[in-house]
Amino acid sequence: MHLEVMPMRVLGSPVTGRAAFSADNGIGDLPGVHGKFEHVARMTVDAVSLPSFFPSPFAHGGYDIGDCMDVNSRCGTLTNLDAVVEKAQDLDLLVMINQIFNHISVEALWLKLSVAGHPDCDDYYVCADPKPDDTAST
Repeated sequence: MHLEVMPMRVLGSPVTGRAAFSADNGIGDLPGVHGKFEHVARMTVDAVSLPSFFPSPFAHGGYDIGDCMDVNSRCGTLTNLDAVVEKAQDLDLLVMINQIFNHISVEALWLKLSVAGHPDCDDYYVCADPKPDDTAST
C-alpha cells in the first residue's frame, strides 16, 4: 500500500477567546468563524483548524470535556457547527476539529454512569481508589 502525503496550508481559527472571530459576544465563537469564511477562503488556505468547543466546566482550561456530543453555549450551537461545516464545504475548505479523546470532566454523563455500574457502560473506564499516600494506583 502506498500513502501519499499532500501538503496542506492550515489556518488556525480559535473559537474561544478571540474577539476577531466573534458574533458580537466578545469571545470567539462558531457564528463569528462562519462570518469570516469568505475572507479565509481568499487567503489560499486548504483547511481551518478549530480548537475544542465542547461543553466543559473549564477546571483544566477546557480540556476537561463534559459532553463530546455538544457545543459549549459560549461558542454556539450544533446548528452553528453544521453551518460552519457546510459553508466550509461550499468554499472548498476542510474543517479540522481538535478532538480531546483522553480528557474527560467528572461531570461527563458516561463517566458518572460507568462509576455507578450502569450495565451499558460499566466497562467504559477503569477506576481505582488512590493509594493511602494519595498517589495514583497502578
